[in-house]
Amino acid sequence: MKELKFTDTHEWLEKGENEVVDGIDWKKGTVGPIKDGERHVLVVVHEVLKPVEKTLKEARGLVTAGYQDQLEKDWIKELRGKYKYSVNRKYLELIK
Repeated sequence: MKELKFTDTHEWLEKGENEVVDGIDWKKGTVGPIKDGERHVLVVVHEVLKPVEKTLKEARGLVTAGYQDQLEKDWIKELRGKYKYSVNRKYLELIK
């Protein structure tokens, strides 16, 4: 018989932040047992808050990451326009 382990955590989460919790209905009072691999998770929605603007401190990481992603896409597009390249599929499959 498997040993049961109970943990009690309370978290404020946003949609898209936790794929396990995203599997339930986001309405107050929702109780959802969710199977997460080998674990069973019981999620209770106590409150659903209205969307609010983030502070600069909260948004800084998201904005920085988005900006870096855009810079990388622009750089790759520029490199592909400037240089020709080809992929040898035979050798690509060897290193996968």
